[in-house]
Amino acid sequence: MRKTILNSQEWLAQAADHPQRCINEWDKAPLTPYPLAIGKIFDLVTVHRRVGERVLAFYDRESTSPGGTVLDVRAAKIGFLVYRNPARPPLTVALACDAKYRTRCPGLKGYLLASAPLTPDDPDVEKAITRWLRPPGYFGLYTFRLDALAAKLAEVAREGKAFPPADKALSTPSRSNR
Repeated sequence: MRKTILNSQEWLAQAADHPQRCINEWDKAPLTPYPLAIGKIFDLVTVHRRVGERVLAFYDRESTSPGGTVLDVRAAKIGFLVYRNPARPPLTVALACDAKYRTRCPGLKGYLLASAPLTPDDPDVEKAITRWLRPPGYFGLYTFRLDALAAKLAEVAREGKAFPPADKALSTPSRSNR
């Protein structure tokens, strides 16, 4: 297991502007988030935490090997590392799931602030601002396939259980109420 974590750490560090500096920082302080450029070795799709957890449940139920999945604790978002297709521009998608969650596509300037991948049983994992729910390479894979991930997101949407009614977007006030 430790070897897999080290391999995924080295793979992730390739996305940093200074890979060796990234590895050195993570060796000294694994919980320190380091900026990894989106579009360099992976693309990124982020969704609300509840949606991401449902998607992972689908993968787990089917015993399908998912790729790297990171949780941003502060923003309650889950990011899926997606296979980087060099034939298309970098893809950074934040899917809008409710009124408070905005879509943005930073493109080439997008970064994922990520701590070092830790084993799930590591005692420090709960202290990390970004937690790896599935470290890249944990199941022998590094990234999701966009088409497969999109299919799982569609299943979650059809299921309709990712958000209780209180989380649904508020309706916009009509012009006559202004």
